[in-house]
Amino acid sequence: MPAIATVVVASSMLAIVLAGCVGPDPMPVPTASPSASLSPGAQELPDQIPELRPDGTAAQNELYFTWVLQQYRSGNGVGTADALAAAMINAGFPTAALEVTPEYTAIGLAADSIVISVLVQGECLVGQVFADHEVAMIAPVLATGKCLVGETHPIAG
Repeated sequence: MPAIATVVVASSMLAIVLAGCVGPDPMPVPTASPSASLSPGAQELPDQIPELRPDGTAAQNELYFTWVLQQYRSGNGVGTADALAAAMINAGFPTAALEVTPEYTAIGLAADSIVISVLVQGECLVGQVFADHEVAMIAPVLATGKCLVGETHPIAG
């Protein structure tokens, strides 16, 4: 019987230890609700149309880049890589500084988003266009000297 008593005591202790691991229900994490005037991930832009600063930094051109993305998406949704690149070129960004991902996946399915980048004075403006919103950020240049990883779509120019 001492062996059974040992098993009972050990089992009881294990149950007590495990019970200590189970705490009360976690507190709900508050979530911010998006502003009604902005789509998810959209950045609020100034009332005036931002301007391209051809000799400016990525930070100085980020609002303009974001504005161009928003204008493009509002008229095209995801659209095509060629159309997105053309929108950036028409907005004044140099063709040689652009990279864009294809609008199709490696297996030929339509991509749910297109990523575009502009190399600006050693930094990258990177934007992603979805059907219902767009996002933009400044990122460092990769070791390859490029802004995007992987295969990109050729840009006519």
